[in-house]
Formats: sequence, structure tokens, C-alpha cells
Amino acid sequence: MTDLPDHVRRNRAFWDDRATEYAAPAEENWARDTPTWGIWGVPESDLKILPADVAGRDVIELGCGTAYISAWLARRGARVVGIDNSEEQIATARRLQMQYHLDFPLLHGNAEAVPYADSSFDFAISEYGACLWADPRRWVPEAARLLRPGGQLVFLTNSFLMILCMPVEDGVAASDRLLRPAFGISRVEWPGDAGVEFHLSHGDWIRLLRTSGFGLEDLIEVRDPIPLRDPRVGATVAVRGGMEGTQEPMIAAPTCCQAFSMSAARLTSGWSGSAGSCPTSCERRWPPAAQPRVARYSSGGGSEQCC
Repeated sequence: MTDLPDHVRRNRAFWDDRATEYAAPAEENWARDTPTWGIWGVPESDLKILPADVAGRDVIELGCGTAYISAWLARRGARVVGIDNSEEQIATARRLQMQYHLDFPLLHGNAEAVPYADSSFDFAISEYGACLWADPRRWVPEAARLLRPGGQLVFLTNSFLMILCMPVEDGVAASDRLLRPAFGISRVEWPGDAGVEFHLSHGDWIRLLRTSGFGLEDLIEVRDPIPLRDPRVGATVAVRGGMEGTQEPMIAAPTCCQAFSMSAARLTSGWSGSAGSCPTSCERRWPPAAQPRVARYSSGGGSEQCC
């Protein structure tokens, strides 16, 4: 363990300590047959984040936590491997494997250095796992190494704008004010928290993904499924610590460019996703990428850890 990077050791202890808090949500998610995404629980049928057919494909979940996403994929016929930094989270996952009679490998390890050979998988996914708690300059190239030509990476993480607007106080909702600079952000540590998070701007994500051999296919901004909610009611928002609450009426109608929007994205041979400066014009086509591997990039407006 002393050979592990500092952030890996700290996050291992952090999530071992918090694992019991996520046992009940894990049981709910394992019992769910239909995947949902983000703090608003948007159904997979609306977002289509997962491939239409994973049967017979080799899949790895990077930062699987309690492995409910791995379970969803295994039920659809995928040959799944889950890896997570927290032994306690893995213990919860193994208990639920026995309960639901699902058997797939679960590894206690670091997603920045996975003990599998090059080109071992067809599909890789991370939902608030490695994509939030591992160094992207290590785990993204590692995902590229693990994937076969034509393979796909999908990940869901926090909205970058939300991180810029998130107060340091625990349990306080993100606001309409920028609280930290938008440039040069990467490693984020919150006062009083032992864990270490990683957040990149959209531009930094795109550059990192492309230099790692991915082509960006799509960026899906995930938002509240209740459109244009009545301002008198308030909007569901994210607060640090994984809770939900309400926010003032002026941000009661989340859009793809608001602080509380959730983003889900895909990386493949071409890119189609949110671009430009206006939430009413968020689709643009880019030329196909030269590299054969595919990735989807998902950034979500919630601050919860879902793995």
C-alpha cells in the first residue's frame, strides 16, 4: 500500500470508512432491473448511455463500488469484471452477488493500474468511480490500453460548472456564483474531507481523451426530467455530501448550461454533443476521429458518489 499514490491511499481509506452509508442504496440498485442515471434517476431508455447489445462482450467497470452497474450489464449477458479501490465496497458487492446469484470477478485494486493484458475488453464504464476519484491522466490511458480496437468507454461524473459553483461547506448547495477559477483545475480537495476528487474542464477532457487514443462521439447533458419546473416549487439541486435539496426560483429550470445540469457523454469515431455558448443550440457535428477506439464522456450535475 505504501507504493500507491497519495490520492489512491487516501481515497481507499475514505471509501472504506463510508462504505456502510452506501449499503442500502446498493441494495436498491441491485434490485432495480432498469438502469437509471444521476441525482434525478433519469432512465436508461431516455439517455441510451449503454450499448444496445452487450451480450457476449467483455466489460470492465472502473471504480465499481458496490457493482450494481456491473450487475445490470451481467444480466444483459456481458462478461463483466469490476475493480474498486475500497475493499469494504467490494465486500458489499460480493454479498449482493450471492444474494442475486450473479457471479463475475470483483477485484480490489487501483483503476489506474489494472492487472489485465492489453486489449482485454470491448467496453469500459465508470459512474462516479474512477472518473471522479482517480487521476484522469492515469486512468484514461489505462482504459485505452485495456480496450480492443473499436472498444468503447463511457463515464458519468460531476458537471464542471457545478464544481466551480460548489461552496466548501459540507451540505451547502451549489449557487449561481463562480467560486473557483475555471482554468487549471484538476485535483480538488474539500476542507474536512479525507478524499481527493479530480475534475477537468470539457476542453481538458477532450484533449486528454484524444491524446489517449479515443475519438469523442457524444456529450449528453443530463438534466431534471421535469421540464421548466414551476419557479415557485424550486429545482432539485446537488449539495456536497450526496444530499438533495431545493434551490432558489431563479435556477428552477435546469438547462444543459446550468450549474445543476448533469452531463452524460459518449466517445466514438465522431462527436455529436453539446457545444457552443447557448443552451438552445447544443448540437454540433465534428468530423470522424482517426482512432478506432470509442469513448463516451458523461458529466453530471450531482455531487453524490454513486459507485
